[in-house]
Amino acid sequence: MATVAPMKTTALLPFHLSLPREIGSLLLLGALLAASPCGLAGKAENPFDRMTPVPADQPIPAVDFFRPSLFCDPKLNDDGTMFAAIVTAGVDRRELLVYDFATAKFDRLHGAGSKDIDGFDWLDDEQILYYASEDKRYRTGMFVAEARDLSNNRFLDLHSYSIVVARPESARLKPIIWIRNCAYNSGKDGGVHQIDTTVYSRNVIAESAYIDPGSILHGTMASVCRTFPDASPGTPMWYSPDPSGNLGYAFTTEAGVQRLLRLVDDKWVQSPADLEDLEVISGSSKPNELIVKGPRQDGKPCALQFMDAVTGKLGDVIWQDDRYDPTGCRIYRHPVTKVLLGIRFDRGMRQSIWFDKGYQAIQQSIEKLLPGQVVVILGSDKAEKRFFVSASSDRQPTTYYSIDLEKRTLGLIKSEAPWLDSARMQPTSMINYKSRDGIALEGYLTLPAGASKTNPAPMVVLPHGGPWVRDSWGYDGEVQFLASRGYAVFQPNYRGSPGYQWRFPKADIYEFLKMHDDVTDGVQKLLKTGLVDGDRVAIMGWSFGGYLALSGATRDGQLYRCAVALSGVYDWEKVIKDSRNEQMLRGWDEFLLRKLGDPKKDKEKFAAISPVRHVAKVKIPIFVGHGGADIIADVSQSKHLVSELKKYGVPTVTRFVSGEGHGMQQMQNRVEMYEAIEKFLAANMAPRVPAPLAAVAAPAH
Repeated sequence: MATVAPMKTTALLPFHLSLPREIGSLLLLGALLAASPCGLAGKAENPFDRMTPVPADQPIPAVDFFRPSLFCDPKLNDDGTMFAAIVTAGVDRRELLVYDFATAKFDRLHGAGSKDIDGFDWLDDEQILYYASEDKRYRTGMFVAEARDLSNNRFLDLHSYSIVVARPESARLKPIIWIRNCAYNSGKDGGVHQIDTTVYSRNVIAESAYIDPGSILHGTMASVCRTFPDASPGTPMWYSPDPSGNLGYAFTTEAGVQRLLRLVDDKWVQSPADLEDLEVISGSSKPNELIVKGPRQDGKPCALQFMDAVTGKLGDVIWQDDRYDPTGCRIYRHPVTKVLLGIRFDRGMRQSIWFDKGYQAIQQSIEKLLPGQVVVILGSDKAEKRFFVSASSDRQPTTYYSIDLEKRTLGLIKSEAPWLDSARMQPTSMINYKSRDGIALEGYLTLPAGASKTNPAPMVVLPHGGPWVRDSWGYDGEVQFLASRGYAVFQPNYRGSPGYQWRFPKADIYEFLKMHDDVTDGVQKLLKTGLVDGDRVAIMGWSFGGYLALSGATRDGQLYRCAVALSGVYDWEKVIKDSRNEQMLRGWDEFLLRKLGDPKKDKEKFAAISPVRHVAKVKIPIFVGHGGADIIADVSQSKHLVSELKKYGVPTVTRFVSGEGHGMQQMQNRVEMYEAIEKFLAANMAPRVPAPLAAVAAPAH
């Protein structure tokens, strides 16, 4: 059984919510965000003008599965009078929207030219810090806007990848930022600074104005009121605040070893905590106390528990599940006292555990109104009178609601994808199976309409990327797109996938060939069910999933009709070399050397785990796709793969997209990629035509 630490509850009481109702003014969002003419126009009808599902007798167009979310990331200001969110306008333009509950009015703000608004934070009740980005790949500006008049905004910085790491309670308009990749210094670490958002550091006429890098103090154009010491030893990987919102901790890596540092009297002091055996999840409400995923335990999942950052000593267990390590944890604290109220984490699906009876009552009330959906409480104002929640399922994209505790009402705000009809989506089921070494694994199976043992469906195996991430039960546009085209979709959570790493030997988390075997074992299990056509199976994946797709083609080619490898890594020695020269990936090469070994000393291992070196074994068609500006997995990986495929005469389809990063972030590129994949699968997954019977000569008489 799962265990939980006893917690004090707040004054919130159980209550009953009314049925959902639409917030009146937000009904206009569809019209407000309607599309403008675009590159995909030129057809008789612009699909982005449509905010409702296509008629049930028409096929769902590919674009509907890959359109950007109409509405996402809503955040209330502290007093609950307004909220802000990221919305999509036109075709593929991300903007900032602010809604005032009292006046029922909203305002929008967009970046200059074609720039997107790709993130924001409330500084106080009236001011928002937001970021602009270019090509959906890199940040190009940091600004502050007055929430009640978004046209009144202040420019802070230009062409600097800055991350807000702390917002001191005593100085909300003076956030602390980490300039992780300084555009004024060849992408090097610009350090951590506290900036004053109420003043300019210099007069900038326009974003396009030339800036002399040599004139930039501290690597930022914002007004700097404090500069923090560089975190050392090691390379900084992240920073986090203390309970008061000030800078408190740094995480560094050196020779592949992670370290935790505390800021003490303006100096960094190393904590004795061993980050090799535990993972820091969040700060606590007490000074020098952290919430961590504890070390591995024999025969049971890791526990979520407190830890003293000064001594590294573990404290009380907060939560320990009976099947899963705490994965994808989101710690929910009281908005004023910061006392722990609950946690959210991934099991087979996302789950919320509340230590507070009031919040537990809210959760249960919403779940009764929205049966079969995963309900998540996202946040509230400081008075705990107004809340944001989301709800989703395997067939329904995320929908957002607002709770008014005083009126006891649950109001619908907006769906991420109102143009999709959940009734036409297909259900996803969890599949349990065992690896060839006898360890329990999980995956998810989505069958197309009409699939059965008497009508088995062709199947696309879709291993996730990472590899140290996982798939969870819920809506997935890629899965539903494939199901709508008649394919069953299998998503295996192979070893290394968070949640049940405790079941495997520690070294197996980096055993890529065993991960491949886990995928194969899941496919073999499904073939025995009779629900899928064993003669029509493809494998497809992005990033590490692309690696596993090519691995399947080289090691289990007889199992698959074709493979789709997207933005993949196919030569691990080259990955280490490339990451060593990329500022954004600093420290990654040392980590891989420590976990995988040295390719110069272990040539056989690196040859075995690098499928591009085994292309001679490929006997099936391969689709290769990649973004030309990818810095996570360099496009040269795929170009080398294509040259090897052609060398051995393997039928190959390629799609290289200039200007794209890791994956297809620009919607038009994304849609065109999947339309090309759809054609590739259709051409290679058709039922085989039986060979004609040979004529038999009549016996002589």
